[in-house]
Amino acid sequence: LVSLHTNNIRKTVKYISKIDKGSFPNEPLKLSDYGTLKDVEEAVNSMVDSLKYNKRVSEELELAKGIQTNMIPKDFDKYSNREEFSIYGDMHTAKEVGGDFYDFFMLDNKHLVTVIADVSGKGVPAAMLMAVAKTLIRSYVFMGLNIDEVFNKTNKLICGNDETNMFITACIGVLNLKTGILKYVNAGHSAPGVAITGIFESLI
Repeated sequence: LVSLHTNNIRKTVKYISKIDKGSFPNEPLKLSDYGTLKDVEEAVNSMVDSLKYNKRVSEELELAKGIQTNMIPKDFDKYSNREEFSIYGDMHTAKEVGGDFYDFFMLDNKHLVTVIADVSGKGVPAAMLMAVAKTLIRSYVFMGLNIDEVFNKTNKLICGNDETNMFITACIGVLNLKTGILKYVNAGHSAPGVAITGIFESLI
């Protein structure tokens, strides 16, 4: 009886050691004891299932983070030869993924467009809404809509299909590089002066 219990304990320790080294066994732990060690068997197998699930979620979140990071423009060198402005941005989410985003692009040869926005909440839902909002805003701008129309249409589409009560604050600015005139629309974001100064501090 002692030998049986000892073998079961050794088997359990060996099983857990594999997990500790980062290797998840393909088969669940099976002990030959139907007494107290049966509870150990169930607890260990439950722990392994949880660890596998957490590992999978962590990997998927890391992938989502990579996708979100790639959606944020980082091609600053592309504009290094522009004498009218210099531009730089960076973003660090509180979690693996989040709802904050910025965007900048040339609408044509003389108009620089920038966007700063924040989706309420954190995590995957905020990141998904961020991706939708960013795509809509950029698409509407290139359609030639005025920036107030851009926000109006984006707002209607998002609010019309939103059952989560999430929302977005945003600020968009269009700088005419020839005249120096800046047009902007603030949609519930931080004080326009602060946002615009942050975006165009080297231009105004």
